[in-house]
Amino acid sequence: MKKIIFAIICVALVAGIYYSAKFLVDPVTTEIAYYTTYEDAISVSGVAVFDEDVYKAPHGITVESSVMTGEKVAKNSKIASIYKNEIPMQTKNEIAKLEKQISELSKTALKSNVYIKDTSDKMMAANQTAQAVINAVYSGDVSDVWRQKEQLNRTFGDADASTQNIANELAALRKQRDTLENSISAGKTDIYSKQSGIFSMYIDGFEDFLTVDGVKSMTTADMDKIVSEAKTQNTLPTDTVNAGDAFCKIINSGKWYIACTVKQKETEGIKEGSSVKLRIDDAEGSPVSATVEYISEPDENAKCVLLVSATHNVEGIYERRAFAASIILKQISGLKVSTSAIRVQNDKKGVFVDKQGVATFRPCEILYYNDKFTIVKQVNNDAKALMEYDKVIVSGKNITSGKLLQ
Repeated sequence: MKKIIFAIICVALVAGIYYSAKFLVDPVTTEIAYYTTYEDAISVSGVAVFDEDVYKAPHGITVESSVMTGEKVAKNSKIASIYKNEIPMQTKNEIAKLEKQISELSKTALKSNVYIKDTSDKMMAANQTAQAVINAVYSGDVSDVWRQKEQLNRTFGDADASTQNIANELAALRKQRDTLENSISAGKTDIYSKQSGIFSMYIDGFEDFLTVDGVKSMTTADMDKIVSEAKTQNTLPTDTVNAGDAFCKIINSGKWYIACTVKQKETEGIKEGSSVKLRIDDAEGSPVSATVEYISEPDENAKCVLLVSATHNVEGIYERRAFAASIILKQISGLKVSTSAIRVQNDKKGVFVDKQGVATFRPCEILYYNDKFTIVKQVNNDAKALMEYDKVIVSGKNITSGKLLQ
């Protein structure tokens, strides 16, 4: 009986200590630290600016481009043809079909084994075929040996005949294409590039005045008007023109620009020549390196014209004029915590974390902060450093190292 009473007293004491400790400690609020990349960026609506040379039709009516928009062209290469007569759609489709067949057959011929001419290449091919036959015999599966025989025939016996067959077929396809082209060639003028660059059939009327020098002479009102108009501009390629109409252009592929207006406050920390990152918001891929080329003096509304340049290609940049973009002034990677979690202990800034119910201080190197959150440097291989997924104490009374947490 005494043992039972003693056990009950012990249980009561343990329970009393547990609940006393629970109600003596102060409650805290925690959050999980996680790794992130913060971007200090300016979101803009802007227009693309190029060093572009516009080509105008010497006469009407029908335009046939020889290259695709976005394709690089060399100087003095054929880029388009202008016909004085309208080309029937059926004829255009037949020519396009023949061009595709010629291209595919030419690629097949280049990849084919029928072009094995060097004796050493022939012997290497024969050895590979012989080894394949030996492997088939050892494996007991000789169902594919007939293919190896055909391979040897192509290598040694039938190479000349196969080559001739492909040459004959290519000649026949080209003759069909030439016949169709000759039927519509009356009054045709071929257009050749005057310089190398990127070909584009997207003409919007901004080409003559939307230049680097033109942007530098614009007011913020001018730029805002151009951006607004460019958003609704129809720049779809055309296949019919009148004499003197612009129908294509060659863009200098070395550099392109985005022009826009921004608030003066947003330009703090950058100047002409500053390196930034540029992201076209709806384009795939990572931001590209860019350079601040020009910042105008602020107007009466504290707005500036901003011009940044880039040299890396971005998807779709040559197919339209207006873009939503982000100009990234800096990127900071580290562990993100609430700014209210930052505390000072022994003259060191850091955070307290909940380590198995005990408050533990973790010193931190602050990389960036604002009123809401702070980015701190992630330190690996240091047991005393803040780690990703640590439970960071955001709020609580009288937090000190070693304090029990509720």
